[in-house]
Amino acid sequence: MFQKIKNYLDEKGIRYQVLTPSSECRIFKMQLSGINGTMGFFIDVRDEQVLIFAVCNANVLQQKRHAVAELITRINYDMMLGSFKMDYEDGEIRYSVSWQYDNDFPVSASVIDHNFMTCAIIMDKYLPALMSVNYSNTTPVLALREIEKNPLIELN
Repeated sequence: MFQKIKNYLDEKGIRYQVLTPSSECRIFKMQLSGINGTMGFFIDVRDEQVLIFAVCNANVLQQKRHAVAELITRINYDMMLGSFKMDYEDGEIRYSVSWQYDNDFPVSASVIDHNFMTCAIIMDKYLPALMSVNYSNTTPVLALREIEKNPLIELN
């Protein structure tokens, strides 16, 4: 699986680093830019499992963590794939998707692409709501309502 993901990233021309924190885990680390901002982006490849996650580049302020937790809960309620999470200790926000794989039934490049793009697009879509609640007095309900007015992508 590691080689398939490496091939995918190379074919897309995405620059990355490979981290190897343990013998069971290899991680691709990169920085992505979306329409609404930049994000740290990681693909954690383990035996029979892949975790893709985008990390918001701004941690939630201590006094805003309860409000952002409400926003994340509201977003996650209707989420079909993946979820947002917040570390209450440091305020880090992640959006992640994962899947199991078996070497007997290989995963196609389209599955990798779908999960990669879903993670990047969803983090980018909700980034304005997360920042609005974090840095202003916008309520989670109003921030989410504003985001949901806008389409995920615009078609010509």
